[in-house]
Amino acid sequence: MGQNECSAVDWRTIGYEDGVAGHSGAQVGVHRRACAKYGVTPDLEAYRLGRAEGLREFCQPHSGYRAGVSGAPYYDVCPADLAARFLATLAVQMQTVAVG
Repeated sequence: MGQNECSAVDWRTIGYEDGVAGHSGAQVGVHRRACAKYGVTPDLEAYRLGRAEGLREFCQPHSGYRAGVSGAPYYDVCPADLAARFLATLAVQMQTVAVG
């Protein structure tokens, strides 16, 4: 992130985008380090709220399917109420890819 981006960023949106991508919670550290050189500190509460919203979208069976097919890493990010269905789909697709 550059200076202009760091200064004008909507941290909730950044969190949402990271959540939808299935990034781990450590991703905020990447943003923090990028913006620290410009004296900008992330709004962690806004980031967490956005990331939680994004994870609810990411942690759906169709995302588990895509992640399994592509071999994308999974960072154990899904909330308990969504994890079982996501992981079941992910596991089936990973096995299918491994066998195929």
